[in-house]
Amino acid sequence: MCSLGTFAEYSVVNQASLVKIPRHLPLEPAALVACGVTTGRGSAVYAAQVRPGDTVVVIGTGGVGMNAVQGAAAAGARQVARGAASSPRSPTCAPPTSRSAWPTLP
Repeated sequence: MCSLGTFAEYSVVNQASLVKIPRHLPLEPAALVACGVTTGRGSAVYAAQVRPGDTVVVIGTGGVGMNAVQGAAAAGARQVARGAASSPRSPTCAPPTSRSAWPTLP
């Protein structure tokens, strides 16, 4: 892990924080993979320490959340459920204490 993120055109960093992107790869998909995939997988594998047989719930499955689902599955989770995050800005979302905020849970 580089533990560094920046959108600056120029930056002075330690070489351990650099990842070389091959010229043939477009920068946009590379940036998405570098951010969403590593953050999501890392949240399941390293932060949550998912182990084989665990049951995992991921709230919010956007770019990072969907990769947390994949990371949990790759780590051997027995069940992986995804839940919708509720938003106070959206009147159609239920409050977080409601079971309707968890549409994919049994």
